[in-house]
Amino acid sequence: MYLSPYLEPQITVSPQVVLTSEILQLSAADLEERISQELAENPALERAEPFHCLRCGMPVAEGQRLCHSCGWRMAKGNGPLEERSDVEAWIPARITLEQHLGAQLRLLLPRSLHSLAELVVGYLDEHGFLPLSTEELARQHGVSVEEVGRAVAALHEVEPAGIGATDAREALLIQIAHLSQRGEVPYLTLARAILRKHWALFKKGERMWANIAQAEGVNVDAVREAVGFIIRDLNPFPAQAWWEDARGSPLPINTPLQPDMLLYILPSPSGDRLEVELLEQHRFRLRTSEMYTELARGGIEVADESDVETAHYYLEEARLFLHSLRQRWHTLRQVALALAEVQRDFVLRGPRYLRPLTRAQLAAQLGVHESTISRAVAHKYIQMLDQRVIPLADFFDGSLPAKHDLQALIRQEDEVHSLSDRVLATELQGLGHDITRRTVTKYRQALGIPSSRLRHLAAQYRGVAQ
Repeated sequence: MYLSPYLEPQITVSPQVVLTSEILQLSAADLEERISQELAENPALERAEPFHCLRCGMPVAEGQRLCHSCGWRMAKGNGPLEERSDVEAWIPARITLEQHLGAQLRLLLPRSLHSLAELVVGYLDEHGFLPLSTEELARQHGVSVEEVGRAVAALHEVEPAGIGATDAREALLIQIAHLSQRGEVPYLTLARAILRKHWALFKKGERMWANIAQAEGVNVDAVREAVGFIIRDLNPFPAQAWWEDARGSPLPINTPLQPDMLLYILPSPSGDRLEVELLEQHRFRLRTSEMYTELARGGIEVADESDVETAHYYLEEARLFLHSLRQRWHTLRQVALALAEVQRDFVLRGPRYLRPLTRAQLAAQLGVHESTISRAVAHKYIQMLDQRVIPLADFFDGSLPAKHDLQALIRQEDEVHSLSDRVLATELQGLGHDITRRTVTKYRQALGIPSSRLRHLAAQYRGVAQ
């Protein structure tokens, strides 16, 4: 037996890589807790409290009176600029549907009708429908039918389109009228004819499309496309968009999910491009302590050798943590921007246009490991252009288009006939989704939508209550 040296390659993981991977996968709440822990345990790490512009929220140097981001000139006060470090300052304010409608109506109506318009808005139900006629409203409030008619007509012109209709059919027709003012839309005329003249046949589903085609003198494929347009792009209950979260369940509008990043369009001469703003990058502003930096350099005369070594240790730990934070923000922004570009149609046009995409495909495009994408996406939320807040993982969810159309089909059910999962599967297949009844059941349960029997009972109960 004898000993001899030899070389053998080994893979080692540095503490920096371990910490960076750990920090990347944390949610915003967990990151805040981790930062608080680091601040408590490491005296060489401290918060940097910058001053912010009161108009746009961008950082402004202390003593500076002009924001270079928006041009806002700060007023002089008793001391430096006011602070604005809370994350809510970066999120567009959430307003109620009543406030949203009132702001639009005040621009369309004379001041004398503003109070009446507020009264009309107050009568809207949870679907956005107006249950009372203009005559009933005029009689109850002692005003003329013409004045109420002007307020209701103005309500039909505002967004969300279809608000103030008497029922789902009128809401869909109002939305078609809005679209017709924006230019030529395929199958718009046929869709309007189906809603006006063939509403009963339309509600019965695909088995009646041939009857509609014969009555309108078109082929069945044209009817299929027009019906698909109605289901995909119109909303029979216009107020629901203000009350549904990503799962389709009702939530109060003042309790939204908190986004980790904002998606917005940045105009440029070469064409508009999508950009991402990381909220936590402005919320968590940390730095190394100047005192510990000076102590580690030996610049403090009263410090002995052990103090310098301790300062070195804490300072290196702080720099390691700050580097991991910056790497997290770089990766999150890189992944979010890549997702927005790959899924540009989804971002601009909605869930119906989501493209198939895997984490491995995005990782190959960015030149990183698939696990990096998984960590970056986990428990992160992004605010879309329409202010919806969705999980970043939705960009990889190939079931979203089918779920979107499934929700649309169920929203258009009448109070008598609730569609079974088998019928829903057939309808979705007609819209181009390769889907089975069992998959429909799984998607419906994931969206928190009850079975057809329970939906039918709930509709009957609502009818009795009304």
